[in-house]
Amino acid sequence: SAFVEGESFSVPLMISDLLNIDTWSTLFFSDKVDLLADSDGDGFDELSEYLLGTNPILVSDKPAFKLVVRNEKYIWPIGILPNRPDATLKIESSSDLENWELVQVVRVPEGLEITPKRPKSYFRIKFSLN
Repeated sequence: SAFVEGESFSVPLMISDLLNIDTWSTLFFSDKVDLLADSDGDGFDELSEYLLGTNPILVSDKPAFKLVVRNEKYIWPIGILPNRPDATLKIESSSDLENWELVQVVRVPEGLEITPKRPKSYFRIKFSLN
């Protein structure tokens, strides 16, 4: 094979993760899976592992929960998360662990950027199917 000289052209290419929860679960489990179970005992249920892109049967594959402060915001350096159109990850904050509210979260190259509503906050992550 050879290249033929000619005009330059480009073709847009979009790569996306087309897995839904059912397809994803069959990659790891032979039977229907309880999404609230933690098969590998790493502290993350199957739904969390689906949204975070980790392996639900490998205890060593789990995200680190370490926040990095940057310009009055926090970065959760989790890396690139898979695109899961059938599920949602939400982060909430509280100053008293009783009253919770959603915070603004933006995907950045190193993970998630979290904008707290108050300078001192507790955070929790909620995972759900749409």
